[in-house]
Amino acid sequence: MAEQVGNLSYAHEETIEHVRQEYSQPLASSTTPSTARAEAGRRKLMLEKFLAADEDDSDLEEFHRKAGIALAEENARAREAKELYFFYGSLMFPRMLQHVLDLHELPELKPAEVVGLHLKMWGPYPALVNGESGEVVRGMAYEVESGEQKDKLARYETECYRTRKFYISVLGEEKVLGTTFVWNGDSDGLDEGTFDVKSWEERMSRILDC
Repeated sequence: MAEQVGNLSYAHEETIEHVRQEYSQPLASSTTPSTARAEAGRRKLMLEKFLAADEDDSDLEEFHRKAGIALAEENARAREAKELYFFYGSLMFPRMLQHVLDLHELPELKPAEVVGLHLKMWGPYPALVNGESGEVVRGMAYEVESGEQKDKLARYETECYRTRKFYISVLGEEKVLGTTFVWNGDSDGLDEGTFDVKSWEERMSRILDC
């Protein structure tokens, strides 16, 4: 019995720390500074309520149930929130992004860059891996509007890539935390090289015009 209580207490402390980390994450929104401040205030209030509930709740199992619900709700909200994405391959082209997201109009992309990543090649496809601290990769940024759009992008990129949070610098705007796709595997299988933008654009035009 004592061992069970000890295990629950340890799990309880782990959950508290996990919740603190979740609600202390930098904002991943590309919205205006005023909206970002409102989001930060909302997170702070949720964390305070969560910790207050912890102090009043002597039932550890009930606490963990509430913690799971709170985290699931926060993750669902974050998934549906607008978020800035950084593209550096075929999705830099408006027509391709329009096709992937099934948009009625051409999307508006903005020149952007990320620092600290390195571009390598997987055949004709570019892939981002960890780079030097000052290394710059240039591409285009786009504000993804929903969880459905995020799912479409993930399906297009396949399991060979995974999402990663990274600071994105949009030309003429302040740097914000957003998302990009990085290589989801051993980078030793990739080659050094550059993405041939012109050739890829010509190829995409032929495919989309068919």
